[in-house]
Amino acid sequence: MTEAFQLSRVTRYLTRWIDLKWLMLFNVVFPVFVLAMDSSSLFILLPRLAEEFNTDASTIIWVAMSHCIVSGGLLLILGRIGDAGGKSRFIILGTLIFAIGTCFAPLSPNIFILIAIRLFIGIGYAFTMSNRDALLTMAFPKDQKGLAIGIQGIGIGIGLGLGPLLAGIFLEQFSWQLFLWFMSLAGWLAVLFSLVLLPRDSRTSRSKINVYQALLLFLTLSSFIVMLNQSARVGLTNPVTIGSAATGLTGLLCFLLVRKNTIGSVIDFDLFKSRAYSLGLIMLLALYLITNAAIAITPFLLIHGFGYSATKTGLLSTLFHGIRLFCSPLTGWLWARVSSNLLWLLGNLTLIAGLFLSGIADGTSSPTLIIFAGFTLIGWGTAMIETTSGSVVVVSTNSNRLGSASASIATFRQVGLGLGSTLGMAMFVLISSYLTGTNAAEIAPHTVTQSALISSINTALFICGAIAIVVTLFMLLYWRQLDREIDPILAALRKPSNG
Repeated sequence: MTEAFQLSRVTRYLTRWIDLKWLMLFNVVFPVFVLAMDSSSLFILLPRLAEEFNTDASTIIWVAMSHCIVSGGLLLILGRIGDAGGKSRFIILGTLIFAIGTCFAPLSPNIFILIAIRLFIGIGYAFTMSNRDALLTMAFPKDQKGLAIGIQGIGIGIGLGLGPLLAGIFLEQFSWQLFLWFMSLAGWLAVLFSLVLLPRDSRTSRSKINVYQALLLFLTLSSFIVMLNQSARVGLTNPVTIGSAATGLTGLLCFLLVRKNTIGSVIDFDLFKSRAYSLGLIMLLALYLITNAAIAITPFLLIHGFGYSATKTGLLSTLFHGIRLFCSPLTGWLWARVSSNLLWLLGNLTLIAGLFLSGIADGTSSPTLIIFAGFTLIGWGTAMIETTSGSVVVVSTNSNRLGSASASIATFRQVGLGLGSTLGMAMFVLISSYLTGTNAAEIAPHTVTQSALISSINTALFICGAIAIVVTLFMLLYWRQLDREIDPILAALRKPSNG
């Protein structure tokens, strides 16, 4: 144990039988499990919400990505604050915000109120996700850090896998409102566990964060996501698209200028001097961009394209994430024993195969077997890349900067998820508009013809596969350099630990 934790009376009693690191693992993983279940379930709800609120594709996707915008802009800020101590308190506050927000979501009278509530819930995501990896790294010895992150992947995998399945069952048997009430109950349970059982790390110092730089970072990230979303809906020359792009570029320029004249930068740029750290984050960003683009559009393919029920759609969608139960801990165990580059390569090749296989499914013959195999390969490749990249990032970081590293992982994840959802729906809208001759702003998934919908989504999956190929080639360029940097870290991890 690298840092002393303050234990509640209940936790102190439980440590008579359970090692503190495993209690810490449970109390970090459970809130993340709830958030994962919430995040993945939204894509199954989108087809129903689009019909009920009678809205277009570019608007409905905001339900699934709005929390990513807020959390993506706040994570690095909270990570830097977390480096001063009090990481566990962030998880408690995050679960509380999530539980409160989810109570109001089922009461939304229109789509815009629901999106606003999801924006508020994004704050809870940011607090919970910003320091989770840092807490686990503090609690586990060096030779078990990869294993801890891999086991965390089990909790995330269960949550991500259960979300679509439960959402499908609730949609078919009850209503989307009742499912959100169920998620609220799970959120309050996470609050209870965090308050009673989560060990508290001590607050050691005050963190100096430049508020102006933090606001500029949030403005930059959110503006670029809005630009990508609206460019597909209203075109590149529309004032909304141009204004969003100009705002994002201005925010980025000001962010860089403020960085040169400030102490306590929101982003710890010194960490990016490590090639392993930088590439690990790049791989995560690319991974979430690609996979979430596919995950955002495939429920429409299954429900409106193939005529599957919400339950069957949810069951097949669990393959994206449920495979983590096996792959994440296996990859975490292998990571300290074999080359990270090899795991990255195998993960990318598996992901590429899954995307292209999923893209050949059509309605002329039973596509279920193809979808099953494709989604399984996508999930397996995702778990390999995610676990390997996260392990590389945290072990290449000094212990006093783990909050920043943990927040960087979560930030690149949330930004990738937000951009991926936007990219997937943008490709669907643009391709559907081209095939049907319909104005992009009027494209709604439930009104597009079956053949056009299947063709447009399959094409989008092929594009995702092509992007994954480019990412793989980029990784291969740095194969030898990464070996030289990572091999000494792996050699140290293979030594017996006394922790």
